[in-house]
Amino acid sequence: AALAWYYDAPVGIDAYDAAKQPVRDAIAEGVAKLSAKIASLSASLKDDSEREALRQSGELILAYQYTLAPNQTELRAQYDPDAPEMVISLDTTLTPLENAQRYFDRYNRAKRALEDVPGLLRDTQAELATVQQLATDLELASNWPEIDEVQQALQARGLWRGKPMQTIGGGKSAPLRVVTDDQFVIWIGRNSRQNEQVTFDKGSPADLWLHARGVPGAHVIIKFDGRPFPEAVIQRAAALAAYYSALQAETRAEVDVTERRHVKKMRSGGQGMVTYRNERTISVAPEKGSA
Repeated sequence: AALAWYYDAPVGIDAYDAAKQPVRDAIAEGVAKLSAKIASLSASLKDDSEREALRQSGELILAYQYTLAPNQTELRAQYDPDAPEMVISLDTTLTPLENAQRYFDRYNRAKRALEDVPGLLRDTQAELATVQQLATDLELASNWPEIDEVQQALQARGLWRGKPMQTIGGGKSAPLRVVTDDQFVIWIGRNSRQNEQVTFDKGSPADLWLHARGVPGAHVIIKFDGRPFPEAVIQRAAALAAYYSALQAETRAEVDVTERRHVKKMRSGGQGMVTYRNERTISVAPEKGSA
C-alpha cells in the first residue's frame, strides 16, 4: 500500500483499467483506419466516372485524330452533347493512335483493379469485425491473461505501434464452464480465442450454440447429452451470451440460438469469427449467473 501510494501506482480495478487504456487506443485507431479503407473501397465501386473518362478520352482522340496538329498538347471536345467539354492531355512524343492506346491501357488497368475491390472490401469488413470483437474482448477482460490476449492479437495484426509488448500475466485464459441444476453443461467463450475453442473444440454438431445478435460477444454452447434442451436452460445460456457481449449494459438483448452444426468459420475472418444459419432469436435480460 505504501509503495502504491508513493508511486501513485493503480491497484485493483484501476490497475486493470490503466492496463486497458493503451489497448483501447490502439483498437480505436485500428477501427478508424479500417473504416476509412472500407469507405474508400465502397466509393470506388460506386463512382466509375474517372474510369469512364479514360475510355472516353481514348475514343475522342481516335475520333479527332486527323484534326490534331503536330505538337498539340491537348484536345478539347465533347463526348456527350449535354456534358461539359472534356480537356484531354496529349503526349507530343506519341502519335494520335498511340495517345489513344495509352488512355485505353489506363482504362483497362483501372477496370482490372476494380475487379479486385469486392474481395478486398469483404476482407477489410471481416478484419474490422475482428477488431470490433477484440474491443469487446478487452472490456470483458477481468484478469491479466485476458488483457494479454487482446494485446497479442493486436500485435499479430500489426495494429500495435512501437515496441512489441511483453506478456503481463502469463498463461492463457480458459472458457467459463457452468453446470445447471439439472446438470446441463454450458461453455462460454469470453474472448476471440476462447470463442474458437468453445465452438470448434468443445462444441459438437448436436450442441446448441448461442450468440448475442448483431454485436461482438461470447460464443456459448449447451452440451447435448441425449436429453431435450429445457427452455429454462436455453434462457439461462442466452442470458449469459447477452452478458458476455457488447449488450451487457442493456436491459434486454436479442440472442440467436442454433445447432452447432449450422455454425461455420468465416472466410478471411480472425479467431472466433463465424457465420451461422437456421437460428431462432430470443429476447433476454443479460445476466452473469454463477459457475
